[in-house]
Amino acid sequence: MLPSLRQIPRRRQGFTLVEVLVALALLLAGIVAIVQLFPVSLRANSEAILKGNAVMLAHQKVEEMRLLHDRQAQVIEEIRNLPEPTAPIVWPLDTRLTYSYYGRSLQATTDTPGDPRDDTQVPRVIVRLAADFNPAEPVVYELRFDQ
Repeated sequence: MLPSLRQIPRRRQGFTLVEVLVALALLLAGIVAIVQLFPVSLRANSEAILKGNAVMLAHQKVEEMRLLHDRQAQVIEEIRNLPEPTAPIVWPLDTRLTYSYYGRSLQATTDTPGDPRDDTQVPRVIVRLAADFNPAEPVVYELRFDQ
């Protein structure tokens, strides 16, 4: 005699539709999170490279000024007494950046006693974004140097 259907043990044949939908929803949520973070990380990486290049440019120009100062003592004194920043010069290694020289800070414009960042008559290399890259030309980095 054949066993009835109720006597045969039921084996699991696969996943239910609900399990598949939950798994797909979790997978989709993970993919969406990664896709949203990708542009943010690219932008942060680009800004870090730009700021690193600005620091390198400023230090390079300070060293050039110090070398020039050893040969010609009045260069730093002239920078110290400039009424306006020199005309910006585009840096060939990263054309998004320009540099100029000035004896005042463009970032710290008010004189705070005890704060050396805003001292006047201290030569500085000022690194800004090029006008072609950003018309507002914000200051990216400013490095003061003395003899």
